[in-house]
Amino acid sequence: MLYQTLGVVDHLKIYGAYLKIENAIEWYGDRQSSLQVSNDGHSGIGKLQMSRDEHDYSILNPVFNGTVFEDLISEYKLFRTRLMWVKSKSCYSIHKDKTKRVHIPLMTNEQCMFLFPDKVELIHLPAGYSYLVDTRESHTFCNFSDSDRLHLVGCTDII
Repeated sequence: MLYQTLGVVDHLKIYGAYLKIENAIEWYGDRQSSLQVSNDGHSGIGKLQMSRDEHDYSILNPVFNGTVFEDLISEYKLFRTRLMWVKSKSCYSIHKDKTKRVHIPLMTNEQCMFLFPDKVELIHLPAGYSYLVDTRESHTFCNFSDSDRLHLVGCTDII
């Protein structure tokens, strides 16, 4: 199974919490932010160094202390959690991750989709739910729309 719904979430409440701290968030690369860092303060954005394990990124970034983001990390037992924007009319390269990911769409639309080329599947994850996505399979994410997309994404050991 490529993905499953984990539960209902109040994405508007989460997005509202995001807006309250947006100016304090440090962004990297193509608008990604680390909610969790390593014990030496490194961000978990982008491709990790070979010597790093995704579990190393488990210390909450102080910007997110006392927020719904801290609650979600705890509830889903997440590590290497990030906020990830995908610009309109763009997509990632095809890749495989080492762990499954929990995705919580905060801003999305029907033209934002995962593509799993080996399975020949396009999957849209509507806002209002949390999802477990098996990103250990070859995949990419495509935003075919005119609007940017925002997801909360965390690594998980949920099997």
